Amino acid sequence: MLTLSEELMLLAVNDDKGHFILSATSDLPYGIAASLVLELNYREIIQINEKGYIELIQDTKTDIDFLDFAINLIRRTKKQKDCEFWIRSFALEYKIFKEQIIENLVLKGILKRKAKKFLFLIDFNKYPTLNPAPELETRDKIHKVVLMGIQPDKKIYDLIVLLYCCNLVDEVFPKSLRKSAQKFIKGITENSTLGKLIKNISSEMNFTVMSSVS
Repeated sequence: MLTLSEELMLLAVNDDKGHFILSATSDLPYGIAASLVLELNYREIIQINEKGYIELIQDTKTDIDFLDFAINLIRRTKKQKDCEFWIRSFALEYKIFKEQIIENLVLKGILKRKAKKFLFLIDFNKYPTLNPAPELETRDKIHKVVLMGIQPDKKIYDLIVLLYCCNLVDEVFPKSLRKSAQKFIKGITENSTLGKLIKNISSEMNFTVMSSVS
């Protein structure tokens, strides 16, 4: 079974070409960061109180490297911090999380690593799909909720919110259905505290980056 972070990452990678979907690149770090918080909460490793503060309630290893890395970051912080703090903090470590999540998907035989060179000089990797079944299953669950009105479980609901926040709705739905899908998912996200938080953090950080280079 894939983690929420793995499912989101799969949807953000182009199946054939193995590169990240362009529309998602600026917001994906915050989506992945939020998915880590959610996954730790699902597993009852952290607890989120009514004020949004996170407490580590199980100081344990999951044997999933990116989750254990997140747990270690929380463990090293003596004072309790809120969800916004941890989404920002995990997003700052996005490069590490991304590499670990991708590596897990490669080891599971879902993606394959393909070495490339840019201008025959710079080495980089692409990650086309090797086994499409897990992603197709995820897409099917999303389609059933958005297009057929099936009640989602907590994980699929959260994934749909993250899709919207990472600008991946158009990637998941065919062109003829995108307008209605966007409308439905926007309605879900606007009522989601997490969705609002991710969008606010992402907008603020992207504005800061643009201001610094202008």
